[in-house]
Amino acid sequence: MTDHSNSEPPQFDFQGEIRESDLFAREFPAILEGPSEIWLFTKSVIDHGSHILETLPLRSTRALRDSVSSALLRRALVTAESVRHLFAKGLQESGFSLVRILLEIRVTLQLVTGDSKDIMASRLAAFHYLAAQRYGTSVLKDDTSRVRLQSSPEWFGYTKSQTKAFKEYFSSPGFDEVREAVKTSQHWHGFPNVEDAFAAVGAQDDYRRMYALLSPFVHVTNLDFDFLDIRNGNLILKPLTQREPSRLLPQLATMVITLLEVLELYVHDRDYENYPANVRTTGADGSVEDVHPLSVLQYRATKMFNPWLVLGPTTS
Repeated sequence: MTDHSNSEPPQFDFQGEIRESDLFAREFPAILEGPSEIWLFTKSVIDHGSHILETLPLRSTRALRDSVSSALLRRALVTAESVRHLFAKGLQESGFSLVRILLEIRVTLQLVTGDSKDIMASRLAAFHYLAAQRYGTSVLKDDTSRVRLQSSPEWFGYTKSQTKAFKEYFSSPGFDEVREAVKTSQHWHGFPNVEDAFAAVGAQDDYRRMYALLSPFVHVTNLDFDFLDIRNGNLILKPLTQREPSRLLPQLATMVITLLEVLELYVHDRDYENYPANVRTTGADGSVEDVHPLSVLQYRATKMFNPWLVLGPTTS
């Protein structure tokens, strides 16, 4: 195969028509099917999470732990916002994949914040540097990859320097306690498989009903999902988008509730410092109580999504 990485692309004149079909109904996204208050509430939850990330500082006494949890919260917010946009456009399958990722982020945060000795936080950080070092080394050692990299001196030098830096990070004294264990672990947490990691935080049911259920959408092993019916012996493909609220909103609810659980773990781990109970509630009996904003959002989520959760998360 000829390598054209450093050559100019050939020039052509084109004649004829490149036909297009907008099967995504981009002018009429699924969000228009409503209910609008649910979509607005979903945005509010994500934006409150952004406020938490922005305002709760890292503690100097728990720098590694807080750095890890902050990174996980950031990733959770990016993932949740992505799910919101995908479902709003009716892109159900891609949203399923990200709901699974968000669930894994929650379990990861549970493992990190549930460890008083911060071993899990150290393992997660160390595993990242080891994996990045191994990746860089494999690219540099592979003949084909190395030749392609060397065609761009800038990228070749960057890959070498980054691989060296990751090796130095992994060898730093901060990881002395976990280094050898991480080297021999298939997963960052040290459990033999993901299911056992879920079980360690009491999330066996979430693993079976959600994580395992949604895994085929990540690995593309459930092609039957893409077909709607068989008519006259012919397979009929589903539309490219899903517009039916009864299909989208149960999974949107799962995303919102999972994100709220992530936010609760994050805030609780910081001992609620810099997170005041500044929402005043008045009960039916006239009692007044100041509560944290998360409590209000959790109450509203339960009330708002309950009719849709009764339907159960569906991947049909």
